[in-house]
Amino acid sequence: MIIDEHNGEIVAHSPYGASYGGFVFQSYPGYKKGKEIVKLILEYMNQNQVDRFVITPPIACCSKYFLDTFKFNLLEADFNSINRDISSVYYFEDRPVFESLASKVRNTIRTAEKHDIEIIENADVKDFWKVLSSTYLKHGTSPTHSIEEFSLLMDLLPERIYTNVAYMNGIPVAGVACFEINKLTNSSFYLCQNSEFQQYQALSLLVMKTLELSREKGFSFFDFGTSSSNMQARENIFTFKEHFTKIGQFRETFEWKRQ
Repeated sequence: MIIDEHNGEIVAHSPYGASYGGFVFQSYPGYKKGKEIVKLILEYMNQNQVDRFVITPPIACCSKYFLDTFKFNLLEADFNSINRDISSVYYFEDRPVFESLASKVRNTIRTAEKHDIEIIENADVKDFWKVLSSTYLKHGTSPTHSIEEFSLLMDLLPERIYTNVAYMNGIPVAGVACFEINKLTNSSFYLCQNSEFQQYQALSLLVMKTLELSREKGFSFFDFGTSSSNMQARENIFTFKEHFTKIGQFRETFEWKRQ
């Protein structure tokens, strides 16, 4: 959490510079403990003259237990739910990922395999960035990180932040940037492909391989990230991710304002 000034207000942000973040519990809090925790954090906010507190807790698959009771504690203490976006989540089964996919998707992946696409785990970030840059250039936007910032994150957490890249004839054509959240959940922060090679379905093959590697590492879930923004669906994003999973979980943001 950070407390700073924004437009004349003192604002506490949780998370800041991350997709989600929030309270960390040593054990399941239950209603009574949850209520006390919220009371204490609001006392802290008042002591620091915070005008507004914005919190986006991790999505459900990041926790061993459902924490909806604690969200009720927040609502009961005059927090308001101000945003709910859908994060697409894959649940791993006790069988290879390829076998769990619909036949149409399996056929797409077989098409990719016919083109001798090479998948490299923990690939060179420079190769990944070539694909990422072409993707964002096409949409006229910029990625969340610069390559220097992303490289720093990889250096700080080399076992948990890495890039997988698909190559065709030595050319990087698709990429996935993985952030291993905890022992339960792996995630993709970036999914990208070079549109000139889109017909070869390299990204579908790369995603399937990344999911299988995650399953072999023992993860229970894979978070594909949000498929909506500010409660507006990004239909093309939903369409691609739903080749692999139709399951969505809310990434919800709560806000408290000092009276």
